[in-house]
Amino acid sequence: MSLSEDRKRVLNDKRDYLVGTIQLHGVWALLHSRRIITRNDEETIRLNRTHDDQVGALLDHLSRRTDQDFETFCKSLELSNQEHVVRECLTRASQASIKRDVRHELEERYSRLRDIYTAPWAQEFALDSAVFYITLRIQKAGNPTSQKAKHFHQDDLFISHRNQDEARGLKSKDPKRILIEGEPGMGKTTLCQNLAFRWSQEKCQGQCKGTVCIHSFHIVIYIAAAYLKGYVDLATAVQSHLLPKMSIDEVNSALNMRAGKTLLVIDSYDEGFTDNPLLHDLIQGKAYSNATLLVTSRPNYLRDMLKDFDSKLYTDGFNGEQKRLYVEKFAKCSAQKCSKFRDLISDLLDDESEVASLCCSPLNLAILCQVMSSEERQDLGTRTELYETVNNFRMKKASKRINCPTEYIEANIIRPLCKLSFEAYTRNSVSLSSAELQRMGVKADEVCHSGYLTRKIKVSLIHPEEHFSFSHKTFLEYLSAKHLAETYSQNLQGWLKTVDSCDWRQHESFILFMLDSLHGKSLVEVLLVILEHFAYSPEKSEIYNFPVSCFLMSFLIHLKTVDLSPQMEDYLKFLCHLFINFTAQLCSSCGNPEVILTFASIRGVKRRNTSLEIEDTETGNFDVLKYLSRLSGWDTLFRLKIECVQNNSGHPNAFPCHAENYTDYSTPLVPLTDGNDCFRIAIEELYGNDIRGMEIKKGYFEPCKKLLKATLGKPLRTLKIHSCKVDDTCVEILRSIQALKHVSLSDLTFARDDHRERLLSSLVHLSELDELYLEINLENTNYQETELFGQILKMDQMKRLTIDGYGLSEELHSVLWSNIPTMTSLKELKLSNYDFKHLHMCDSDDSQLQLQTLALHYVWVEAVSFQTFCELIENERNLRKLELLCINLQVPNKSLYLFKSIAKCHNMTELLFNCPETNDDAIVHLCKMLDSLEQLECLVLRLNDFSVDGKEHIREYAKRKQKEFILYI
Repeated sequence: MSLSEDRKRVLNDKRDYLVGTIQLHGVWALLHSRRIITRNDEETIRLNRTHDDQVGALLDHLSRRTDQDFETFCKSLELSNQEHVVRECLTRASQASIKRDVRHELEERYSRLRDIYTAPWAQEFALDSAVFYITLRIQKAGNPTSQKAKHFHQDDLFISHRNQDEARGLKSKDPKRILIEGEPGMGKTTLCQNLAFRWSQEKCQGQCKGTVCIHSFHIVIYIAAAYLKGYVDLATAVQSHLLPKMSIDEVNSALNMRAGKTLLVIDSYDEGFTDNPLLHDLIQGKAYSNATLLVTSRPNYLRDMLKDFDSKLYTDGFNGEQKRLYVEKFAKCSAQKCSKFRDLISDLLDDESEVASLCCSPLNLAILCQVMSSEERQDLGTRTELYETVNNFRMKKASKRINCPTEYIEANIIRPLCKLSFEAYTRNSVSLSSAELQRMGVKADEVCHSGYLTRKIKVSLIHPEEHFSFSHKTFLEYLSAKHLAETYSQNLQGWLKTVDSCDWRQHESFILFMLDSLHGKSLVEVLLVILEHFAYSPEKSEIYNFPVSCFLMSFLIHLKTVDLSPQMEDYLKFLCHLFINFTAQLCSSCGNPEVILTFASIRGVKRRNTSLEIEDTETGNFDVLKYLSRLSGWDTLFRLKIECVQNNSGHPNAFPCHAENYTDYSTPLVPLTDGNDCFRIAIEELYGNDIRGMEIKKGYFEPCKKLLKATLGKPLRTLKIHSCKVDDTCVEILRSIQALKHVSLSDLTFARDDHRERLLSSLVHLSELDELYLEINLENTNYQETELFGQILKMDQMKRLTIDGYGLSEELHSVLWSNIPTMTSLKELKLSNYDFKHLHMCDSDDSQLQLQTLALHYVWVEAVSFQTFCELIENERNLRKLELLCINLQVPNKSLYLFKSIAKCHNMTELLFNCPETNDDAIVHLCKMLDSLEQLECLVLRLNDFSVDGKEHIREYAKRKQKEFILYI
């Protein structure tokens, strides 16, 4: 290889500088040892009389040599203490050559991507990537199918797409991290290949109007995400897969020389995201943060990393015009008559037709064209029907190619390949090794003739002869689903154990293929297994999507002996798929159960003698579709946890046992005539009537009403309602439950103003009440409400009380502090936004409080009440937890007096102290307080005004304490 033009240009442009600067006496030895010059060459050069002429002759000699010889010459200058010549004059040329060499290798590699085979089993037809491109839509709020989504050309990928509202007040800048999501077969890989090809072949002609486009990048690296596995740095992965002729140093130099002008295109995140820290570092900007990164993926794989992307886009494949162009080009290139595809084009342009929707996917359209070129058009309404057709099409083709009957192809190629596909799918791989094929007795040549596998492995150069890739991941999923559908009794349970609810939606393509491959009893059994897997957690004793999951499970078991029509099967698949998706979402969501039920006993539960009341009025027959539609219409959905007094771990067998009871066709089903009663019926069907406790979290009027209605007639003793909205019916039900012993009401929202008064009235009449926890809004209470609240306090049954002081009336202040000191049952008191202006009127010596927890958040204490405030704390000798957060004290040296009062609470284990004006002057008193608190386990002193030295002094003092405690400061 001759010397690069860049280096020749440097030798020519810098000739005057070089001949006047270079000293030759130190360079000859290395040039001789590397055979860059011979003795005869040296003698010829020395025939020139002047030193400058000799250097010039040597430079002329170098210009006829190679890049490697040029680098050796630079090294000889460095060894002879002339590194300044290399640094100031020759380094740039060396770097430019490296850049050009890397770019040249990449351009040569990507030039092979002009023809993109959307149907790799038919190499005779290919899309010209210079003609076909993919339309993109901006992804908005997780709704990429919105009709208002903005379309733009792929040349606009690398510019900001903030709308005016988002960009207001922000400086617009081009995104560095770009995500393109799309369903299977929508052309994500085609887009990546097209970008790489255009970069290698085109020059910007000004059509981009000065914005960033594919031509703006000096280096483009296109590689599949799976090929980054096992590598700790990008340069090594790129050198291994794309640039084997280049050294690691050369690749590193090219990637880092102008990192801001480097584009990294990482295809198929969904196929290589596991055990791939390098991939995650690139996305999060921990590596090559200045480079532009474009990642493609199926939806639902990047949930936790979406925040790392500056631009989130969505591709929806071909539009109507692109479909028409594709079909016409196919007809022309395959020498088919256009009339044969006329009806297809008509359907493709009809947005209401099933074919139009199916063929938005370039892959599906390519398959359909291939099938139609050899066979008559068939009615295809689903993707699975399309793949089944192409499977039969491939078997016929393979039968002719290898001269074997289709039965042989089915038994010796397709079935083994289905099993291998399932194994590959479970490990998230899209290729098979020759060893795996041999293990199953499959001949590589025959399986390639089937069209499912190809020896072409995208762009990578690693062992292409030893691995076989699927022409598209959807074919792998189709074969895997086909295998699981045939062997579900042996493999389904095991596979589900590997599927977490968080990534369930990632398997949607595979699941739809599998469900479409099942019929009759097998379909119902598979749906039952999947439903039970996601609807019930024996470890947590939680039922998700209750009560609908219980009714649906009983209904599915009822259907095991019913002959389903194709219409019923289709609706069942559709409904159950949506329902299971939602149930899995509930299962994976964070937080506590929305409903907790406690039973005294769940033994001896007997099924109610209920009857099915949904019938066809004309024939009297059971109407499956009507029952299904009623199920799908329910909006009462809960995460339910079951507890049992006699079994603290819950009753893990109740849900499966409930399902096992439905084994007989004659077993009656739960009636659906009363939608408000479904929760009660479902509870009684599974667990009986012995409900002793119910806890409701975060509910609205209707759900709360249905839950409370289920407690009527039950021996309920404990009721807890948190963050719920209650209406008139809810309040009336609460008033009717008279046997409650433990009540907890917090953060309630009332539908009408009088509901608070009626609720307080109902609490007054709870004659058996032993424990009350109350946290409701008491702002602007009227006279009657104040009187009722005073009566509740006088009952002295309250264990915990939380009061927000905002908007409290003077009368309610008076009622509070005339009653609270006498409440011997009160163990936990929390006051927030409270003004202690009336506290001095209380006689602390007469206080009968025995608090264990006192929390004061954002309170004001005037000087006249400060002494009583301190006495309130020091008199609580049983206090174990004290929280003083943002205390506003209107007295000098307040911390000194507070610390003295706290020091008398010798049983305290937790202390949170935050008084913004507390500084280093209080440290001595703080340490004295710590000496008295011998039981202290946790001390929080954040948000105070201690200096760095002061904080260190407190830490050192805490370490010297005999009893260790946790310190946050």
